[in-house]
Amino acid sequence: MANVASNSVTICPQTRFDTEIFNFTDIILKKMQGLHVPKDENEMFETLSMVCSGMFDFSEFIQFTDSNKTIDDDAMLVLYLVLPEIYMPDLTKVKWLGQELDFDTFIHTYTSEGLCYTFNMLPYDEVFRDVDDYITKNTKNTETVRQWSLDGGYPTDNYTDSYPRRTFLSGIQGGLLIDAMYSNTSHLDYLCDQSLQGYKVALHHPCEIPNMDKHFRLPLDQAVFVSVKPVMITISEDLLHYKPEDRKCYLGHEKYLHFYKHYTQENCLRECLANYTIQECGCVGFNMPTTSQTVLCGLGSIGCMRESKMRYLENETDAEFGKGRCNCWPSCTSLSYDVETSQIGWDWHKAFEVFDRAGLKGDLPDERQSHFSRLNVYYKDLQFLSSERNELYGYVDFFSNVGGLMGLFIGISVTSCVEILYFLTLRLVCNIRKYGRRVWSGEPELIDSKNE
Repeated sequence: MANVASNSVTICPQTRFDTEIFNFTDIILKKMQGLHVPKDENEMFETLSMVCSGMFDFSEFIQFTDSNKTIDDDAMLVLYLVLPEIYMPDLTKVKWLGQELDFDTFIHTYTSEGLCYTFNMLPYDEVFRDVDDYITKNTKNTETVRQWSLDGGYPTDNYTDSYPRRTFLSGIQGGLLIDAMYSNTSHLDYLCDQSLQGYKVALHHPCEIPNMDKHFRLPLDQAVFVSVKPVMITISEDLLHYKPEDRKCYLGHEKYLHFYKHYTQENCLRECLANYTIQECGCVGFNMPTTSQTVLCGLGSIGCMRESKMRYLENETDAEFGKGRCNCWPSCTSLSYDVETSQIGWDWHKAFEVFDRAGLKGDLPDERQSHFSRLNVYYKDLQFLSSERNELYGYVDFFSNVGGLMGLFIGISVTSCVEILYFLTLRLVCNIRKYGRRVWSGEPELIDSKNE
């Protein structure tokens, strides 16, 4: 099954701003104390606050209704300017299958957590129908893509440079290692995300934008090991002629998505939420798929977005039964991941002391102002088992069960059915012809009385 399994890894730093460029905490404190905030700082604050999940904690001090309800389409691109670096050229190492890669292998991805780093995701022009309708600077080269698909997997040729990348090894040596991700103490922000520091990490399908509501944590100064076990569901040929409503899943060509090239349940739900948000608020979140005619929601619309998402989720609870707004059934061929994590404290300071004694410290950062984290993602086993969607009761099963029940309750069998047919047809016709209509049953008493 290694021919079809692949996954992407997205890392979202909880430190979202370089404090030398934009200090979120200082502006919040000014607003709480009623101090004046310059216009340019306030405009940047209202834009960048959209990536802070803890903004509702300050609703007592900040009147969201007085803020701009929409923002410019390109406003969120400022995240590229204020995002702190999480890697250092001389320290941070990225390895795949034991071979070192450039950190540029990660592409920038807009999520609900702001600007994140994604490894092994399809390029945006392979995910979206119109890349211009999505905020992106992703210029990933698509020449290495070799017609991978979830239904068909990879080509039969043994390409080791296929994209999305796949591994042929289980265990740590066959996975992704990100060593010494860097965080500066001066960049830590204890107000933007409810005082939780470190990184959020999500594993997802290569043709999906990550859903950061499904994540695990990579803390500061910790090493986290992630064991991945793919869970794949395929479909039998017997179900291909069924309607989607009957089999409760969609084939890749059966449901068209306006924004996405590939149908998955996550893409369908994301598109449906975007359409619902437009309907309720007149705008969409910066991380949602959109068109060039749709504006992005500003800080003044954060309450509307929150309420509309709750109403949308309530409506979608009936989707499993075909009553949802968009009927986002699962894909008939779907891929998800079971994850087991373990972590240990990483005393990297000891390594710095050794480098210092050996005279190798060089341009290493001040350890009093630094935090480092390590992430290792790998497949637990070389092979995995897939499940297949199949008929619960086919025609053969139905008639077998009916025959079995009839035989159980009334002792009927195939021979009994032939006998019944014989007595109702051939035997009846022969008796009438031989003895007449009055002796149609062929009873001996009736035959004797007739002869007399």
